[in-house]
This record gives sequence, structure tokens and C-alpha cells, in this order.
Amino acid sequence: MRIGNHKLKKLGEYLKAESASIQNKEKVNIFFENNDEEWLCLMLGKFITAKGMRDKTWGKVSAIKRKADKEYGKICDFFGFDTLYLEDHIRMTDKCAGYFMAAIFWLFRNSGKEMLKLHYKKVHIGDLIYDYLIRTGRNVYTIEKISTKEQFQTLAEGYMWVRIYDRLFRNVHPDYYIAGDVIYLNGIIVRAAQKYHAQIFEFCTGKYSYKIETKKNCDYSPNYHFTSYQRIRDYINNQLEPDWKEQAEKRLADLFAGVGDWNTREAYLHKKTAAKQEILEDIGIHNNKKNILIMAHCFSDSPHCGGGFIYKDYYEWLEETLKFVRTLDHVNWILKAHPCRDFYGEKDVVENMFIKYKSPALFWMPDTYSSAMVPVIADGLITVGGTGGIEYSCCGIPSVNAGNAFYTPFGFTVNVGSVQEYHKVLRNMHRIRRLDSEKIEKAKQVYYCYWRLTGFSGDSLQMLFNRYYFKYLKERHVRENNDELTDALLEWGSQNHIKDSEIYQTGYSIER
Repeated sequence: MRIGNHKLKKLGEYLKAESASIQNKEKVNIFFENNDEEWLCLMLGKFITAKGMRDKTWGKVSAIKRKADKEYGKICDFFGFDTLYLEDHIRMTDKCAGYFMAAIFWLFRNSGKEMLKLHYKKVHIGDLIYDYLIRTGRNVYTIEKISTKEQFQTLAEGYMWVRIYDRLFRNVHPDYYIAGDVIYLNGIIVRAAQKYHAQIFEFCTGKYSYKIETKKNCDYSPNYHFTSYQRIRDYINNQLEPDWKEQAEKRLADLFAGVGDWNTREAYLHKKTAAKQEILEDIGIHNNKKNILIMAHCFSDSPHCGGGFIYKDYYEWLEETLKFVRTLDHVNWILKAHPCRDFYGEKDVVENMFIKYKSPALFWMPDTYSSAMVPVIADGLITVGGTGGIEYSCCGIPSVNAGNAFYTPFGFTVNVGSVQEYHKVLRNMHRIRRLDSEKIEKAKQVYYCYWRLTGFSGDSLQMLFNRYYFKYLKERHVRENNDELTDALLEWGSQNHIKDSEIYQTGYSIER
């Protein structure tokens, strides 16, 4: 990582004062990783969560990183944590085994569908490797088969990391594991820790840190949607505030006005609004048929973070949907591309698919319109597991979901479990009806709880990290960001104590 020597020294003086020496008294093992991170705004939350766990358990903390890093090692020393550099644990046999297993797959099972099923040493890895390939591959949005040297090497690397993580946790069983992410290749270490019965926690800048609910011996676990569903259910049953509905409606109004994170601003802020008839005429619709919006996903945005679904990825789902509906003219099909697709390098991909499958009943929703216009013109929408399925359900618009999402178990969406069932629903979209008041209320309740649980924390330390996270997204200047955050943290620390932060308390409040 990069940080000025003077800043690092000042940070060390502060953190040492905040981290009194604790002698390990119990055989409790706490692990966390910052494998590929250099930005303090992304790293320090995991350090502080681990500090809370260490202070509670008197256990041993091991900070994991792929390669040796002198500055990172010093920060670990400031907290009193051990460092664990993975490059020191790679054996030649791991590399050879990785390439051998990848070759076996390439020769005998080479397809995207087969990849999604991949397990190794009782760890489900196929979906994580699949999502990583389409996230990092140039112009790769779906996997038919392994076809390039780079893809083969990534598959071999995935097998290799399973061996390394499995050996690491077999020798030192993890009691707690703090993840920065549970997707892509980083998800492999999370699932390896889960195999050895670690309690999994996640810390993401911009969110609360929280325990992840896991399904033992279940594919795709842990994943964001299952965890969020469990937490929302518990919140509804135990913590729901009396004024939740008023707050939910205010939050929805803010959302449609573009108040929120960069995704929200891209979808709603400074975008055109208009009356329903004006929009439909602009799109080219001149009939009274029902309007069904097909809400495209960003293809490379971790399609399996919520588990498996009836198609192998977002790209196949959209293409197969457009192929099927071009034979149906009983409704108006309106394709809406994801407003953040350019961020993922997917410019013109949905547009080209629209041109390829254009039919008299298929129309395009221009990006110039605010996403707040969806409930104005739509009678229903189709998604895999997008947030539109919850946001517009709050407005009474029924959602058909081709996959799992945190909100789909609550009963206000149409959930399909097979391609045949999906086609049947599409054939009958002209019969779809607006949600009744009971389902709208349930949708608002779920939306409110999701916002409360995953929205930006009111904790001052978390907000500090958030501020530099947004700077990181815009500028990506590592040293400047780290130096400025250090100064801001020292200023914060002159008035506040780390132990009072929600980040620390999440770690300290763990169940023993």
C-alpha cells in the first residue's frame, strides 16, 4: 500500500494508544483479509471489527494479504495483529494441482453450466470463478466454455487457492472470519472458512458491518440476498419502529429525487420526467395494451451473488427473454437498460441486443428519462433480482422475478422456478394486475428494513470512511487518499473513541 512515512508514523502513534496490548488467553482464532486492497478507507473497518472481536475474546487475530507489504505489516503491528502473507504458503504442488484440475475440466466438462456446479474439497467455487471471469474479461458477458489462456489460468488459480485456504484453516481452525466481500475469487476464502464452521462477518465501506447468515453445506452460501432476507425478517419481527411507513415513503421520495449513492444518482438525478402519455408517444407506443418493462441488469455485476437462477447469467436471461417475447404481441415490451452499465464497460451491449431482437411489440426506454418514470408507465416489470423489483412494488407495480432476491420470499412478487414456468407467466402478462394494498404495504415494510440495515450508517467513523470511499471511486489516487484519511482520522480521534463506534461494537458484540 502507499502512504507517506510521516503519516504512517502519526497513524501508528494513534492506533497504538487505541490498541492496548492484549495477551492471547483463549484459543480463539480471528481472521480477516485485505488481499488486494491498498486504500485505508476499505481496510480499516475490518481492522477495527477484528479489534472488537479480539478485545471480547482475548483471541489471536491474523490479517491476511496476498503479498508481503511493509506498510500493511506496520499497521498490523499497531493493532497487535499477526500478518499472514499468502504468497508464503503457496507450494509447487498447489500450482500443479490447480493446472491439472483445470485441464480435467477443460477436457471433459467444458461449459458455463458445468462451471457453475464446480466443487473442490467440498467448497463450491464454480459460481465465484464464473462471475470473476465475466467481471474481468473484456467484452465477456456470458461463458459458453473456457476458450482463452487467461480464463484457463483463472480456473487453475481458483483450484489452487482452495488448496491453500483449506490447508491454512485445517491447521488453524477459524472461529471468526471477517470478509470484505463474499463474491468473485475472494469468496473462495470465505467459503473455505465456512467449511471449518467459522462465524462469517462482512465489512463493506458504505454499509454496516454485520454477521452473515450461512446455510451449511448449501451451494451459493453465504450470499448477500439470503443474509439480507434473514436480517429483514428479524427486523420486522423485533425492531420495526412505529413510524416505519412514514419513513419508508420519505425514503422512496428521496430515492426518486436522486438522493443516495452513485447508483441512485445515475438512475434518478437530473433526468427527464413527463406525463405517461408523453413518454409513451416518445417511445413509439400508440395503443392501450399493458406496458411491461424488462429491466436489464449490468451483466458483469456478480450475477450469482444471490444464488443460482433459471438461466446461467444475466446476459443469457435477457437474450432468451427477448427471443421469446418477440413472438408475443399481447402487451408492449419496453426494454430498459441499466443506468450504470457504462461503469461496467457495457456500453451499447443492451442496445445491440435490442436491435437484434426488435419486433413490433418491443420498445426502448431512453436513458434521458428518470427511473422514477417506471411506475408512471409500467403495468408490470421483469427482472432477475434487481432492486427495481422492491422499489416499484412499493408503487403497486408487480414484479416477475427469474431469480432470488432478498425481497422475493415475502410474497408480493411473482417468482418463477423454471424456464417453462417463466414462459407461461410471460404469455399471460396481459392479465397481470396492480398489487393490492396489503402487498404494497408489505413491499414498503421490506424496503424500509432493507434501507435501515444496509444504508449508510449514522456512525461518525463509518461516515468518515464513506467520505473517502467516494473520493476513491472518483479519483483512485491511493497515496493522497490514504494521507488525507489519516489526517481526518486523527482529527476525528481527538473528539471520539474507536470503542464507541458501531464498527468496533459489531466486533465486540459477537456471540461466544
